[in-house]
Parts: sequence; structure tokens; C-alpha cells
Amino acid sequence: MAASPADISAYTNDGIVLVKSDQAIKDAHPNADDLRDAEVEMFFVSEAAGQALLDERFSLLSTVEPVHERIEVAEDLGIGQDIAVTPVIPTFTIIDATRDLTVNARCYGYAIDLETDREAIAVIE
Repeated sequence: MAASPADISAYTNDGIVLVKSDQAIKDAHPNADDLRDAEVEMFFVSEAAGQALLDERFSLLSTVEPVHERIEVAEDLGIGQDIAVTPVIPTFTIIDATRDLTVNARCYGYAIDLETDREAIAVIE
């Protein structure tokens, strides 16, 4: 069983707050939700470990114009069987030589047409 925040705080020292932001993203998307003041409560052994997670999360969420792709294939992608959907979101490498595009993208949608045996996946950088 995981420890609750109250249990953890009973046996730890005072915490620190790590912050990372990019004004270019806010300028490019003025109507987007601004979560800069929303705290995400997490517990780490060291500040460096927390900073590493913050940097990774920021890199995933801070692309000003992320790549959105929708891909349809006539084969089994194995999502939910070979590719687990929990506890993390599946990530795929999208390569399109015609557009000189190579990006890692997260799955945000998946569909299967049982009538035609075609599968489709939607990804975002």
C-alpha cells in the first residue's frame, strides 16, 4: 500500500517547490489553461530526482506547436496486449521521411474497425 502525503510528511523534512515555465508557450497559446500556479505534490529522495521528473514532464508538455498525427494501418498494433496502456501512456517514434520528421509522440487515441481489421492511432508530440 502506498504511503499517504500525511504519512510521508510525518517522517520527512520540509519540502521544496520546483518551478519551470516558458513564456513562449503562453504567448503562442493565450487561451490555454495556465497551470503554472498549480502544485503537483510528489515526494523524492533528492531535489535532483524531482528536478529530473519536472524536466521530463516539462519537455512533454512544453512544445509550442506539437506534432499531431493520425495513423491508420491494416495490421494489429497490439495496444492493450503487446503494448501496455497502464501505468504509463504508450509512446511511439513517428518517422516521415517525406517531411523530414522524426519525433517521439504519446498516444492519445486508438480505434479499431472490426469489420475491416484496420486500426488507427492518434498521437501528439
